[in-house]
Amino acid sequence: MLVVLVACGSPAKPHVLPVPPAPVVVAPKPAPLWPVPMRVMTWTPDGLVQVGVLPDAPPAQPPATPWYVEPLHTLDESTFEKIVDAVRKQHVPGLSLRAQPVTPAWLAKLHDLPELTALVLDDSDVDTTALRMARLSLKRLYLAGTRVDDTAMTWLASEHALEVIDIEGCMIGDAGITALASIPSLRAINASGTRITDAGGAQLGKLAQLEVVDLGRTLVGPKTVAALAPRALHQLFLDKTHAGRAVAKLAGMAPRIERIDLSSLVG
Repeated sequence: MLVVLVACGSPAKPHVLPVPPAPVVVAPKPAPLWPVPMRVMTWTPDGLVQVGVLPDAPPAQPPATPWYVEPLHTLDESTFEKIVDAVRKQHVPGLSLRAQPVTPAWLAKLHDLPELTALVLDDSDVDTTALRMARLSLKRLYLAGTRVDDTAMTWLASEHALEVIDIEGCMIGDAGITALASIPSLRAINASGTRITDAGGAQLGKLAQLEVVDLGRTLVGPKTVAALAPRALHQLFLDKTHAGRAVAKLAGMAPRIERIDLSSLVG
């Protein structure tokens, strides 16, 4: 008799292939808001102070005094446009393009920054034509070492309610200063190293809110001193001018003046 033995036990389990883990998807890092490092500067009664660098070392809180940001590298147009976008998104009140290759097109793009009230263009190649493209409600404008002229000052007087202007070393004469003297809100002016004479300097006496005046290295003289003497100035610089003995009329400023330079006078 043939006996067939059948093995008893559990049926063989089917072979299961291991399932590979799902690949880890890493979200791309968002592009930094600030394309280049930007120093954060603020104007204080004691002068300019750096309070941080964006984006890596921002100030703990926005400065209480007027402030601005300034790129630490030379810009191209693409980078400039990204900075404009960042300034708009961060509601930054001031921008410095000091020594940058500023073009009229760049200044035209600042029109998209309605909250911008301070603009620093020192040592750039900005001229009168380019400046007209900056359609902004500025309170502070810095143009030291640029190619602006008297025509630019006339335009500024009609377009802006400026409080502070710096035109040190610019080709500005009496006509330009006379135009600026028609801005009733002007509190501070640096016109050192310009071409103004006593005729233009004396016009600044019309500015009731004037607090800071720098006319050093110009041809202003006794008429300017007489015009400024009644003003409640906090700072006055008349070094290397023709003020001469007329500065005796400034004695009444002694109780309130904080800084004054009357060195190397002529006359």
